[in-house]
Amino acid sequence: MRERGIQLYRYLQVHSNRYCTKEELVTFMQIGERSVRDVINWLRNKHVMVISTSGAKGYKLADPNNKDDIEEVLHMMRELESRKLEIESVQKCCNKFLIQNCK
Repeated sequence: MRERGIQLYRYLQVHSNRYCTKEELVTFMQIGERSVRDVINWLRNKHVMVISTSGAKGYKLADPNNKDDIEEVLHMMRELESRKLEIESVQKCCNKFLIQNCK
């Protein structure tokens, strides 16, 4: 995973002025979509800020000196928080069902 992470990081660095599409990364890395997402998550676990939001098609390295990138990271945080709340709501529903039906 480390080699793929470095490979993807370098590609995103070279193309840091734009979003790179999932399809573009699949072609470049010669791996599937799921594997690309796994590498993106690996980079994020290494504290590399890779931006991806519902409003932008693709992935981009965040530049801390770019106000637009900072806004995109804030937007990404709000989207993640919203998804987290949705998941918690579904978990509550599951718990209630199990408590009521699995005695």
